[in-house]
Amino acid sequence: MSRLATALFYFFLLVPSARFAWMNRDMPEFGYLQDDGLLMTSAKSIASGDGYRIASLPESPFQSKYPPLWPAYLSLVWRLAPQFPGNLVLTTLACWLVLCAYLWLCALLLSDYDLSKGTRWTILILLACNPYLVLFGVTPFSEVFYSCWVLVGLLMLRRERFVMAGVAAGLAYLSRTAAVVFVAIPVWMAWKRQARQATLFLAGLLPFVAAWTLTAQSNKLQTTDPSLIYYTDYLKYQFLNVGWDNLHLVLWKNADQLLYSIGSLFLPKVVENLPLKMLTQVIGVACISGLVRLAKKQLANDYMLFAAGSAALLLIWHFPPNERLILPLLPLLAWGLLTELEEFRNMLRIAATHKDSSQRVASRVM
Repeated sequence: MSRLATALFYFFLLVPSARFAWMNRDMPEFGYLQDDGLLMTSAKSIASGDGYRIASLPESPFQSKYPPLWPAYLSLVWRLAPQFPGNLVLTTLACWLVLCAYLWLCALLLSDYDLSKGTRWTILILLACNPYLVLFGVTPFSEVFYSCWVLVGLLMLRRERFVMAGVAAGLAYLSRTAAVVFVAIPVWMAWKRQARQATLFLAGLLPFVAAWTLTAQSNKLQTTDPSLIYYTDYLKYQFLNVGWDNLHLVLWKNADQLLYSIGSLFLPKVVENLPLKMLTQVIGVACISGLVRLAKKQLANDYMLFAAGSAALLLIWHFPPNERLILPLLPLLAWGLLTELEEFRNMLRIAATHKDSSQRVASRVM
């Protein structure tokens, strides 16, 4: 593929998100899901020199729930355009630029894996046209920014730059503390007797984890008010809601929602009813089945470990794992779905030439 053709392809990948960003550049639904408002408030606090705080809460407590890297990026918007809500247009542009970087990083990572050109293109098209990725990619949520650092970390691992991979994982942790699941990778390395690689990775990662953990703990608001705990302390709120008495219910409900959300990334929840949910969950099962096939071939082990750790964390979490929370796994899930569809197509080809006429008829119908 020539450089010109590659550039044109990448340009067309950006068209859906660019169009959506332009049509919604003033963010008409800003604050509806709350987290975007909190992140922008904290970004404003950084820009104004008041420290990393939640100015919308009484006494403006330190923002000890969300790490500071994404709000620090958003604070550039406040410095350039301090007037709200007029600066939402610039915020949209700043977020869309991160989405552009995300698609480019996805293209780089997919080219490092053993994929056919057609499969790579298909995955990139699925990503560029995904409504959840477009929605959260042009609004001030942290998932796409966080996913960029995850992809950088995986790229560095693929290229055996283990310290840089750890640094990228650390920056992912400063974007979302969910990146703590990256520790599964050095654990796997140690189990495979790759102690040197594991040590180098941890040398890059642990300083970032330690810095934010100590900063958050030393500045955390001391309170017993559940509403304030919700805004300032992830773990304490987790233990307020999930215990040994209800863990089985949390696991059951979250497993159901996780499967539903995985399928919904490819069959969005336009309406909700039981038959559609069942179909959506079948797609979720197909994604997971495809990933199992990839795992058996020892493909994308690093991304698989990250995804497994993320899924395990979401299963026990106090908030249902919706499409937004599993968005960092989208490229891998798309690969899994395409793998399973390819397997299904091969089965139909075999059935089409089966000696049993009923098998041939069924394959043609399907």
